[in-house]
Amino acid sequence: MKRLITLLLLAPVVASAACLPSQICWVTSGTAVVGTSDINCPATDPICIPFNFAGKDFSASGLMNTGGSNLPFGLIFSTQSDPFYESIAGITPDPLLQFELTVKGVPWGIPAGGNAIVSFFANLGVPAPAGEYSVPFSFEGSFTGAPEPFAPGLGCDVLNCVTLEFRGSGIVPLDVESAGYPGWYGVSGQPAGGPQIFTFANVPEPATLSLFALGIVGLAMRRKVIGSV
Repeated sequence: MKRLITLLLLAPVVASAACLPSQICWVTSGTAVVGTSDINCPATDPICIPFNFAGKDFSASGLMNTGGSNLPFGLIFSTQSDPFYESIAGITPDPLLQFELTVKGVPWGIPAGGNAIVSFFANLGVPAPAGEYSVPFSFEGSFTGAPEPFAPGLGCDVLNCVTLEFRGSGIVPLDVESAGYPGWYGVSGQPAGGPQIFTFANVPEPATLSLFALGIVGLAMRRKVIGSV
């Protein structure tokens, strides 16, 4: 209890910290949208995931394809034994197709030897009775690069790239529906067939999961398609 109170008291202080290589850059606003199409999506994956996030002195935006995602849609799960997860992750240049970062009004770029990584993770639990729910998600990201402008062809070995670490959390909705079999349910991102939106909360989560490996390698979901029932 004392630790929880301490974390709650420190949260506003942490959230106000500047985005520096020696500190965590806490995300206080932004969204990621699952279930939209974009002209920049590759032809092999017409559904992309645009996202943006911001905090004190920094803002970022990007676009991912679904190649680094572990999405529960189109699957069915048992209320008896099937926890299900959702993860969205990317590293440049693929499946993180685009990533733009500005720190204190200065754009940063990714030279040779640099990269950007983002990872969203939500533990959706075991499907409850049909209905609309909101569950928390955690976010981690990193950016290894240098302030622009810099000459084309220069790499991190010359530019002395630095790494910025991002953390955040928020809420994501889901709509649980009966799959037509007793004890089996499916999930969609939003009621009425709309896109699923990850929305960052204003207060950061002090302790986050280590998500990069989970997101990029993929979680071992116990998935069952309708045809196998």
